[in-house]
Amino acid sequence: MEAYSLEEVVKEAALKKNLTIKKLAELNDIQERYLIAILDLDENSVPPPPFIRGYLKKLAESLDLDSNELWRLYKKEAGLGSHAGAIDELPQNRYSTSSTNKKWLFYSLPAIIIFLYLTWNIKSLLSAPEINITYPNVDELIVSQPNFSITGSLDPNYKLTINDKNVLVDSDGRFNFGIDLKTGLNLVDIKAKKFLGKETKVQKRLIYEPPSIETGNDTSTTPTEKSKKDNPGAVNASEN
Repeated sequence: MEAYSLEEVVKEAALKKNLTIKKLAELNDIQERYLIAILDLDENSVPPPPFIRGYLKKLAESLDLDSNELWRLYKKEAGLGSHAGAIDELPQNRYSTSSTNKKWLFYSLPAIIIFLYLTWNIKSLLSAPEINITYPNVDELIVSQPNFSITGSLDPNYKLTINDKNVLVDSDGRFNFGIDLKTGLNLVDIKAKKFLGKETKVQKRLIYEPPSIETGNDTSTTPTEKSKKDNPGAVNASEN
């Protein structure tokens, strides 16, 4: 490294990593004009020595170089001499501490938000969902029609099934589900489930009794005979 200038060392290392000066500056969070000024030894444009040393340390880490050697080359070429020592150290709380705090905040903020949300909603999350069945509003009902609709309301964020079939709950929380009944007893299982697994189950018993159809059994009876049956006195009168 002795035979090369600071600019040559940095540019050669950057070339091996396919990095331009612009990309190198972006990678190390250094203003491109400062990086160019440091490499060109432009004393009118470079930042104060403490920052130069900090920038060189960042460059060394990203390019797998010795930061002390880069700083030595810069001091030699810029004519800073041996007096540029401890006073030229980059203040640790200017970059490293700030960067650490930003990273900590970036990674911890989502966890803090989730914790606050869970704390605030713990009761709601752990409780079972509430189903409001508006019809039928009794546990057992006798009906005379084969087509029946279950209506009610539920938080639209919960999953609803009726007899293991998914039921759509609208944005207002209302639902309406039609069922085809068979003659006799029909069990209707209504289930609501939360994201965390809590479930509420309601069962309705619908008894379908089709209306009876009356049929005539004495179709062979003549009008006269029917009249006699309906009016026995008329029969006696005719016989006398």
